[in-house]
Amino acid sequence: MARHSVKNIILSAGLRQLCRGDAVAITDALEKYQDLDPTFPRTREYRFLADLATAVDEEDGAKFADVVEEFDSLTPLVNGLFPLNLVLLVSTSHSSGK
Repeated sequence: MARHSVKNIILSAGLRQLCRGDAVAITDALEKYQDLDPTFPRTREYRFLADLATAVDEEDGAKFADVVEEFDSLTPLVNGLFPLNLVLLVSTSHSSGK
């Protein structure tokens, strides 16, 4: 499988974990993703998921929204790689400070 595909699959799985809102599960998932692809921790996608996990753990909706906006400005989340409903769910479930 191409490295780009693996990275996108891992990112999509990470976004699904974020929808659960469980900081421990997110952290565990990030560790598992490192095992799947040792280069993943050096990617923007990893930093994105890690920053989102921190925002969820801190229950900081503003930080969550800032992280999503910054990532989306360079790599649009709604570009056909991720289902629109998943992106909206992640964004809205945490940007309100829940």
